[in-house]
Amino acid sequence: MNWLKRLFQKQERLFLLLFMSVILAVMYFGAHALPHLQSPRIIEWDPVWHIPFFGAFIVPYLSLFLMPLLFFVQPKKHDFFRRWTITVLVTAAFSAIIFVTWPLNLPCQMLNENDIFCWLVTLTYSIDVRGNFFPSQHVVLAFLMAFALGYEHPTWRWPMIIWAALIAVSTVFVRQHYAIDVAGGLVLAVTAWSVLLRLEHRQQKTQTG
Repeated sequence: MNWLKRLFQKQERLFLLLFMSVILAVMYFGAHALPHLQSPRIIEWDPVWHIPFFGAFIVPYLSLFLMPLLFFVQPKKHDFFRRWTITVLVTAAFSAIIFVTWPLNLPCQMLNENDIFCWLVTLTYSIDVRGNFFPSQHVVLAFLMAFALGYEHPTWRWPMIIWAALIAVSTVFVRQHYAIDVAGGLVLAVTAWSVLLRLEHRQQKTQTG
């Protein structure tokens, strides 16, 4: 078993990201499979209905799944990364619980164009389950990853935040989320990050004091 322990220590981030991905998938699809306390709602007053569909935004939308690769560039702050992983899972559980109690549904965009962007949007619709989390976990994850990468690599801070912002607005342009989902996701991400930073600073004071 020592070899397994050494392997985990050497590739800890990879194992944590894989573990987190599996748990996030279980929460996401499990929340949709569970019986809901009420029927999924369509929010007619949301600003999304006044925002035009823009298929090209599927590129930043899908780019969320590439962002985790940056965690392997000169990895630092291993204890912090473990706490960050827990923070992500807590926010996902929070969104899943809200979805079970207050499910939302945004109808898919009818696509008539025949280009690569619309093909990717159609593929995304076919893989995803209908019904969207409030707060948007896509947005929460994008900003929590951006904040963490900027924390480890300060020169990356603003590029990462801009990337996360593009991912956030893309969820509206490709009709994957309501605008209120995005706003809620941003609030949840900032709140969770603030709590994590406070715990991190307290931990650093304990170690140095």
